[in-house]
Amino acid sequence: MKHPQKIYRPVSDFERRTSYCPLYLAWRVLDEARGYFRTPMPETYADKLALRAEAVFAGNPFWQRRFKSRRGRAAVLICMRHWVAGMLARERPALFRDLPESFMMGEPLPLQRLANNPSQPLP
Repeated sequence: MKHPQKIYRPVSDFERRTSYCPLYLAWRVLDEARGYFRTPMPETYADKLALRAEAVFAGNPFWQRRFKSRRGRAAVLICMRHWVAGMLARERPALFRDLPESFMMGEPLPLQRLANNPSQPLP
């Protein structure tokens, strides 16, 4: 399966201050969902997630302190997973219903969906 060419945006203030690339983290979370559902998802989701992360985290003093710790990156991933669940709830409700509750709370998706899920068989 050929993946579309990823387009990189200029380095943001958020990325300079934290050393985290929000677009890369967004791609990572979307790749989790793509792998779990074995279905394509719009690349625009990654842009939306990255912009939201920059808006939420960049100017907030609480998060600026947290980014100095090792848990900062994990916090961004947790929030992005939650936000992806929200996007799916609005735009792809059938996929949203198949998400584990743990993902909605920010935990990574399992590598493979359970075979006993009747709503969509595994390939």
